[in-house]
Amino acid sequence: MGDFTGSRPLLPLPASADGARAGGVRDPLAAVGQRMEVRMIERLADGNVRLQVPATGGGSGGSGDRPGVMVARLAGAMSEALAARAESGQRLTAEVTRSSPSLEVRLLPSAGSPGIGTGSPAETDRLAALLRRTLPAARALAPTLQALSAAATPPDPRADTASTRIDALVRGLPDASGLTRPEGLQQATRASGVWLESMLAQSGTPGSAGPNVSGDLKARLLRAADALRQMPGTGPGGGAGSAPAGGTGPLLEGMLARLASLQLQATGDGADPQRWLFELPFRTPQGVQGLHGEIERHAGEHDGATEGDWRCHLTLDLPALGPTLIVLHSRAGQLHVHFTAERAETVERLQAGQGSLRDNLAARDLEPASLAVRQGDVDTDPQARPDRAHGMLDEQA
Repeated sequence: MGDFTGSRPLLPLPASADGARAGGVRDPLAAVGQRMEVRMIERLADGNVRLQVPATGGGSGGSGDRPGVMVARLAGAMSEALAARAESGQRLTAEVTRSSPSLEVRLLPSAGSPGIGTGSPAETDRLAALLRRTLPAARALAPTLQALSAAATPPDPRADTASTRIDALVRGLPDASGLTRPEGLQQATRASGVWLESMLAQSGTPGSAGPNVSGDLKARLLRAADALRQMPGTGPGGGAGSAPAGGTGPLLEGMLARLASLQLQATGDGADPQRWLFELPFRTPQGVQGLHGEIERHAGEHDGATEGDWRCHLTLDLPALGPTLIVLHSRAGQLHVHFTAERAETVERLQAGQGSLRDNLAARDLEPASLAVRQGDVDTDPQARPDRAHGMLDEQA
C-alpha cells in the first residue's frame, strides 16, 4: 500500500500510563504505514483510545502469547467518527500514522460495515457533534490550493519537502477539459479523497489487490502535511516557503478537515436516501477552481424498479460563467437536466447551447426528458454551512 506519511524510525509503541489491563502490556515495534487488526477497549478522558493488539508469540514467560494493549491518539475526524460508533471489543483496522513523539493511528472502516451516516440515534448525535467541531476548521479545497500555489517559493525538485509535494499535487490536478469527459470525471471523483479509507479497508479483504492511492487527493495532502511536520523548526503554525498568512500547516489541516466533513455528511448502505459529497479542484488558466458535487440515491418506488431515483447536484463558479448550478435527475429511465445561473448573460449562453447539449447527450444514447435553464441565486459553497449541510446537523431531524 502507499506510504502516506513518509519514512520514520521504528520506535516502541508507548504503553498506557496507568499500567496494563488483563492480558498484559507489551511494546511492539510499529512503522508508519503499518496496519494491524485491533480491538476497541475504551475511549479515555483525554480523547485517546485504548486498543488491544494481537499477540506475536515468542515472549519470555509466555507473555508474548497474550494480546497486548496500546494507547494512541486518533488521526483525523474519520477516526474520531469510527471510534465514536465502536463498541468495546469491536474489531477495527488501525494504521500507524505517527510513532513519535507519541503514537498516532488512523482507524479504517471494515469492508461491508455500515455507512458513517447510519446507525442508532445516539450514534448519529455523536457524529453530528463531531461534524459541528470539524466544519469550523474546514477550508474549501480550490481557493486554499490556489493560495498555497501562488504564495509558495519555487520548490527544489531534489528535496522532499511540503512545497515540493504541494507543487506536485497542484500540477497533478485534472484540467477543466478532463472533467468534461465521463472517464475523466469518474477518475477525478474516485481520487477526490472521500473514499480513501474505504479503498484501504477493501484492500484488506481476502483475495483483493492493494489499491493504487498514489493520486488520491487526501493521501497527497497527508503526505504534504507529514513532510511539513518533519521540517526542522516547523511549529504547529509553521509554513513552507513564503506561505500565506497563518502558515502552511493550518491550511493543509483545514483542507483535511474539509474532506473529513464531506465524509461525515455522507450516508451509506441502509440509508434512504444514500448521499455522497465531494469537491473536485481542477486547473484552469485563471488558477485552481472547484466543482462541488452531491449525489443522492433514493430507493426505487415502483414494482420491479432496481435503479432507484438518482439526483446529482454540481456547483461551480468559473470566471466566465459566474455561479452556476447543474441538477441531473434520473428516474424511471428518464433524465432531467436543469441549470440555474446568477448572471443573465450566462443564462443566455446556456439557452443558446441547449441544442449542442442535446446532440452531445444523444451521442451517448441519452435523450433528456426535460432541459431547462433559469436565472436565480446559487450558493457557491453549499457544503460549508451547517444550516445547508446534512440533516444530522438539524437537531430536530
